[in-house]
Amino acid sequence: MQPSRSLVLPRAGSRTMILLSAAVVTLALAAGGALKAAGQDAADDKKPPAISAPAASEVTFRGATITWKTDRPSTSRVRWGTTPAYENASPESPALVTEHKVVLSGLRPATTYHYRITSRDAAGKEASQAVDAPFTTTVDTSAPFEFAVTVTGPRNGTRGRTLYVAVGSKLIAGTPRNIDLSVDEGASSPGVSFSFLQGYGAGQKTATVWNTDGSATLAVDLKRAPVGPGRVRVVAGGGEGVAAKRIDVPFTVRPVPVPPKKPVRRGPVGPIPGLAQWEANMTAKGKMHCGTRLESGGLWEGNVWYYDGARVYQQIADYTGDASWLGCADRVHTLYRDGYVLANKGGIPGWRIFTHGMREHYMRTADPRSREGVLVLAKNAAGANPATPLAWSISPDASRETAYRILSFLDSDEVGGEPHPHAAAMVDIALGHIDQWFVSKSADYVRPFMFALTAEALIEYERKTGDPRVVPAIRAGADGIWDWWLAEQEAFAYTNVQHFSGGREPAPDLNLLIVPVYSYLYERTGDPKYLARGKRVFSGGVKRAWLDQGKPFSQNYRWSFDFVRTLKMLDRDPARDKAAPVVSAAASAAQAPQPGTLAVTTSEMAECRYALTPGVPYAAMTRRFRTYTGRLHRAPLTGLSPGRAYTFYVKAVDGAGNVTKKDHALKLVVPGAGAGAAPGAASAGVR
Repeated sequence: MQPSRSLVLPRAGSRTMILLSAAVVTLALAAGGALKAAGQDAADDKKPPAISAPAASEVTFRGATITWKTDRPSTSRVRWGTTPAYENASPESPALVTEHKVVLSGLRPATTYHYRITSRDAAGKEASQAVDAPFTTTVDTSAPFEFAVTVTGPRNGTRGRTLYVAVGSKLIAGTPRNIDLSVDEGASSPGVSFSFLQGYGAGQKTATVWNTDGSATLAVDLKRAPVGPGRVRVVAGGGEGVAAKRIDVPFTVRPVPVPPKKPVRRGPVGPIPGLAQWEANMTAKGKMHCGTRLESGGLWEGNVWYYDGARVYQQIADYTGDASWLGCADRVHTLYRDGYVLANKGGIPGWRIFTHGMREHYMRTADPRSREGVLVLAKNAAGANPATPLAWSISPDASRETAYRILSFLDSDEVGGEPHPHAAAMVDIALGHIDQWFVSKSADYVRPFMFALTAEALIEYERKTGDPRVVPAIRAGADGIWDWWLAEQEAFAYTNVQHFSGGREPAPDLNLLIVPVYSYLYERTGDPKYLARGKRVFSGGVKRAWLDQGKPFSQNYRWSFDFVRTLKMLDRDPARDKAAPVVSAAASAAQAPQPGTLAVTTSEMAECRYALTPGVPYAAMTRRFRTYTGRLHRAPLTGLSPGRAYTFYVKAVDGAGNVTKKDHALKLVVPGAGAGAAPGAASAGVR
C-alpha cells in the first residue's frame, strides 16, 4: 500500500474547497470488464457500502472537516446547508477509499450547519446518511463587532390573551457585550401593549441581554388588540459605535374560538381492536416490572417509575378491581417520591416531574408525603422557580417540560396548594408550541409524542376550565401528525424530519402515549375520522410496542386508560339507550384542615359534575369529577372549614347523552371544632 495523498478540488462559483485524503487502492478488472476494488466480495455488489463514524471536527469560523468510514472502498461526497435541505454539495471525489475526509471552507461564522455524507462503491451502489449532529461554526473574535437579533415563538394569538415571544441576541463577530432591547411603539400595531420579562417578575419596557446566549421574554398583551395581522417592532442596540437593529415580530390576532357544539354520534363505537392483548400485557408486564427490577433499577430512567409508574399501577388497580396492584404503586412512591422528590425538596429536572400518581395517592389515603411531593414539585422543580426566565420555555424544544409543569400546577391546586401565579402563562406558551408546530410551522422539527404530552396537559386544563382554545389546537395537532403516520409499520415516525436526535424511523412504543388525543377529539367533535384513526393507532401500539423495559411499559400505560375508558363510555346507541345513569354515594372523606374528596359511583359508564347549589343544569355545572373505570368518580375539594357540614349536588351524563334529571345530594361533614353550618351550606372558599 502506498502512502496517503491529498487532492484539492475547487467548487465552481464559490470559495469552498474540498480536501480528499485518499489511499491508493489496488484495482483489478473482474470478469465481464467491471471495475472492482481488490478483495471486494461479489455478494457486496447487492448492497450499498456501510457508513460509520461520521464526525465534524476542526470547526472554525470559516470551515470544518467532515470524516467518516465505509466498510469497503467508496467515493466521497458531502452535502451541507443551514437547514436539513442541504443547499450546497461538494463534487464527488472518484477516489475509492475506506477512510474519508472532506474539508469545507467559506462557511459563515456563528452558524449551524446540517450535513449528509454519500459514498458510492465500484459497483455503483450508493449509501447516503444524514448525520444526527449538526455543527456550529465559531465566532470570528478578531473582526469588528457584529450581532443578530433572534426571535422564537408563535405567530398566532387569541384576542384577550398574551402572546409570549423570546427575543435574544446572537454574536456573529467580535467580543461579547450586552444588547439593550426596547420596542418602537410608533412602528408597532395599535391596541397592543407589551413588556419584557426576565424571569417571572414584573414586566418592564426595556431589557438587557448578553449577546452570546441571552434572551428576554416579550409579552404581547392582546386584550385590546383588533383581530387581524399585527406587529411589534423590536429595537436592539449594541452600544456606542454600533448601529441599532430593528426587527419586526409579526403575529395574527384571532378571535376567541366558539366552543364546539354537542357532538352528534350515530350508533355505538364498536369493539376496540387489540383490547384483550392490551389487558393481558398490562397484567403480565406490570407484574414483571413491579418485582425486583424496580428496586435494582433504582432511579435509572429506563425503570418503571419514569413516566409515572405509580399512576400506572393505580390505574391497573382501578381497571382490574384488584387492590393488590396498589402495593406496586407504593413501591414506586418509596423510590421516586421519598428517595428522590422529597429528598431534593422538589428541585429536580423538568423532564422528571410526575405528580399525577402522588396526587391520586393523597386523594385515596390522605398521606401527607404525597401532598408534599406534589407541592414541592410545583414550586421548586426546574422551570417552576420564579427566577427561571419564561423565555426558556417558549421554544418547542421545551414542550415536554412545559407540559409536565402545567400538570404539576393543576395537581397542586387539587391537593390544596396555592395557585401558581404563572400557570396561565404556561398554558399560553404550550398553545404557542402547537402554533409553532402546526400553524405557523416555524419549528425545526415535530415529534408526535411530544405533541401528545402537550395535548395531555392542555386537555387536563380544558376539562377544568373549559378554555375554548384547546379543542381547535388539539385538532390542528392531531391532523398534523397524521401526515407522519406510517401505515405499513402501524406507527408514527419518531420525528417528521431527519434530526440530530432522531429521524423518521417508526416508533410504535409511543402509539399508546398518543392515542388518547383521538378519543378526546371524537368525544368532543363526534368526527368519525378520529375514532377510526384512534383504533388504528391503538391496534398498532398493542401489536408492536416493546414492553420488556419499565420505561416503555409506563409510557404505554400512562394515558392509554383514557382511550379505553372514553370509547367504552361512548359505546352506546343513542337511538336505543334512553335511560339516564343512576348516581350513588361512595366513600367520601374530609381531613380538616386539609382538602377532602367527594366520591360517587354510577350505574353505567358516565361523567359526573357537581354544584354548590341545587337545581343547576348539568351543562352549567363547572366542577367536574375525575372518572376511574367509568363508574367510579372522585373530585378533590379545597377550602373546607373544620366542623362544618356541606351538601354537594351531583349529576351525570352517559355516552348516549342521557343526563340525570334530579340532583343527587351528597353530604359531607368536616371533622374538627367549628361553629357548624346548616346542611346545604357551602363555604365560598370551596373549590
